[in-house]
Amino acid sequence: MSQIPAPMLTTLLNSQDFGEWETCMGARVGSHHSHLQSPTSSFSARMERGHAGGLDLLHLRGSGRLELDRTQAERALLWIPLRGSTEERVNGQSWESAPGQPLLFRAGDHLLGRTSEQIEGVSVLLPADHELTTGASPAGFAPAIGQRLTRQTIQLLRALRQGNLCSALAAEALLLSLEQCFHNGPTAAQRGHRSQQRQWELAMEATRWMQTQLHRPFSIDELATALNTPKRTIQAACVSCLGRPPLAQAKLLRLRALRRSLQEAKHNGLSVAALMQQQGLPASGSTAASYRHCFGETPSQTRQKANP
Repeated sequence: MSQIPAPMLTTLLNSQDFGEWETCMGARVGSHHSHLQSPTSSFSARMERGHAGGLDLLHLRGSGRLELDRTQAERALLWIPLRGSTEERVNGQSWESAPGQPLLFRAGDHLLGRTSEQIEGVSVLLPADHELTTGASPAGFAPAIGQRLTRQTIQLLRALRQGNLCSALAAEALLLSLEQCFHNGPTAAQRGHRSQQRQWELAMEATRWMQTQLHRPFSIDELATALNTPKRTIQAACVSCLGRPPLAQAKLLRLRALRRSLQEAKHNGLSVAALMQQQGLPASGSTAASYRHCFGETPSQTRQKANP
């Protein structure tokens, strides 16, 4: 009688001890320092490890908002967020990571990050000698590519959890998709890399400008004038790199700013409606609905959690 293969994921950590989390992460991904933000709900972390086709996977699930300061070790790491979000600065450049928006960290990268209250994702460590371990390509991916990498990572995770003998094939498919992002033939790859680099830089420049203007309404024409760039070019860069047009990105930035305001005790004297208006958002049920869709809770619930 044939035997069902044993699961190929092992539990490395299942703890509410923040110190255990620090030690475990530092041993796996390089120099790692975390700060548990206050106020916050209780901390918990669960970490599982699997291996297939030369890839090491760490499946992470946790609660508690963290500030992270780390340096990537000698192996490149593909971070695939499945729930929640992180705001990252990779070698001084700002990125956002949410479901469908993975990031690639290379050996030696200096990373500063901030997580949402609930977080789940998969860290995929590439082989130490892999060509993508070093380089200066953008950390992010176009939305279609990011979604494909996410789907393939979920398939690999399921195969490992079920003890599926096809996990090596799933790992190979994921690695091939990742490599194809950077290699489409010698000349095309160089052109594609330069074009993608320019798009990422423009999308980040637009985001930085909008971040300084959140307190007031502005138009895409104003943004184009400020960046001295045609608005169609800015639109295309933001959609390609961020998965949304500039004004939708501005709305997301405003919602995040609202969330931070709700979590700060110094704003307790202001109503939720007043804080919405302060961040350039309409004080309306529509804004509250958008907030709940983005963060999985109402503005009032965010305030109550931060100020029990």
